[in-house]
Amino acid sequence: MDFSSGDKTYHVEQNSMIESNEMNGVMTGLGITAQGTPSMILDVAAGECHVDNEVYTETAATTVTIGTAHATYARIDLVCYDTSADAAAVTEGDAGTLPQPPDIPDGNLLLALVSVPASDTTISSTQIEDERIFIKPIGIYTTASDVLLSSDDTEEYKYGQEYEVQKEFDPILLNLHSDDSEFRIKFDLKTSAAGNDVYAKIYRNGVAVGTERTTISATYATYSEDIISWSEGDLIQLFTYSGAMGVRPYVQNFRVYGDIEHKSVYSW
Repeated sequence: MDFSSGDKTYHVEQNSMIESNEMNGVMTGLGITAQGTPSMILDVAAGECHVDNEVYTETAATTVTIGTAHATYARIDLVCYDTSADAAAVTEGDAGTLPQPPDIPDGNLLLALVSVPASDTTISSTQIEDERIFIKPIGIYTTASDVLLSSDDTEEYKYGQEYEVQKEFDPILLNLHSDDSEFRIKFDLKTSAAGNDVYAKIYRNGVAVGTERTTISATYATYSEDIISWSEGDLIQLFTYSGAMGVRPYVQNFRVYGDIEHKSVYSW
């Protein structure tokens, strides 16, 4: 993407620039070019892009096809990387006297604008506007440590003889790279009646991921566990239950620890 003084920009170009601020863009390749003998087929170079904390790879050169031109009016098409299909794809614009490009489909990355004049039967290089924005994205992840990130220290208890959520942190919003983070999670547990078992376990989004902890002590015991594979949007949950009717598991000092780290997605 390149602009000179006086150039107009389309909304899709501006939106693409905004997306690049979120580290959504091309890492290598994915150029869109006309074929040696121009036709409605365009070549797509191999390459990689980064969209919403995921890397997508086109391992070999491929092609896309521009649809039949309108008989009377020109239009502007998009070539985007479609993350849902893991491939480049064409989004056709509306033909008109003053054609505008269509919106970038959700989750897609803009690669090129293609001008399609009325009754056109071939696409030459002069009709293709390169819209790639190259980035060198840095991802965020965490490693387990004793640096406190979040805590819920209030004492709570509940009744019940099946695992139910007792404490829960809001969804993680650190823009973490998927499944690449590790947290150290601690909590205190005791029973309301000495000699009667109570149980606790760490869950992620309603799915058990921690080791089951149990105690018969009426004095708090502290448990700590390092758990991997956390992503943005995950819930960190503490589930508990008691082994006997009328016995209550007490919990407090539910805490999450970790160091926030950064590295290039080239080394994921």
